[in-house]
This record gives sequence, C-alpha cells and structure tokens, in this order.
Amino acid sequence: MSDAARREAGFLLGLLQCGETLGMPQARPLFEVAPRLYELRIREAGKNWRIFYRADADRVLLIHQINKTTQTLSEQDKKTVKDRLATYDAARIEERKKRKP
Repeated sequence: MSDAARREAGFLLGLLQCGETLGMPQARPLFEVAPRLYELRIREAGKNWRIFYRADADRVLLIHQINKTTQTLSEQDKKTVKDRLATYDAARIEERKKRKP
C-alpha cells in the first residue's frame, strides 16, 4: 500500500474512531459475512485495497486487509475474518469473566 493510500486509510479510520458513519464509496457493510462488519475501500492506481473492520461501541477493530482483485470476496478471506473475530470475541469474554468479583 502506498503512502498516499495509507494516509487515506488513516484519515478514514480517524473519522470512524470519532464516531462518524461512512458509506459508499468509502465503506460498505459486509453483514453477510459477520455482524457489524464493514470493508473500508481504498483505491489507488491499479489496486483496490480493502480493510475489514468491525465498529463496536467502544472501539474499531481492524480485522484483515487485502488487495481485492475479483468481484467477490474469497472464501478464504471470509474464513480469515470470521476466525479472527471469533478469537477476539472469545478473548473479550474471558477478560470480562476475570474482572467479575
């Protein structure tokens, strides 16, 4: 990813962290893959970067990044996203259990 594409991604992620809701063409929901999942869309010469994120109430989770080369998201990328979210969610549940008296 070029410096310009990184700056654009950083700017858009900053908006998300401030509570902004992004729509097309910057972001698109992917609820068919996972609840509250979106793809941040960054275009640069010849590349279509996608940063998959979930907007939780208290944080924005960056899940996965790809250079999208086809119309559809691959099954492997879907599995990667689902596995990472499941791992994160399980860790959060364990963390909450440890905090309870």
